[in-house]
Amino acid sequence: MRVAQVSRSQKVKILHELINGKTLLLHTLYDNRERDPSKMTDEELKAEHERIRQKVFRQTGIMPPPLPDFEAMSDEELRAYAHKRQQCLS
Repeated sequence: MRVAQVSRSQKVKILHELINGKTLLLHTLYDNRERDPSKMTDEELKAEHERIRQKVFRQTGIMPPPLPDFEAMSDEELRAYAHKRQQCLS
């Protein structure tokens, strides 16, 4: 569990649970703020990908490649894309 994703009131709630002796399933006490990608539309997925690209660029100075059309790519192009993406992120 990342502490940055937990609000102050949720941290207090978790702290009270720890004081009362409950240590099991603390992850159920906080709300996950990340949306489920399987429930997102294509436009939302593209916007999320672009937001992540900009974040990576600000942190590393290297712009990851844009989201390609995976259905139109061959197997070799997919492997090249994956390799290029790994280089940008590492």
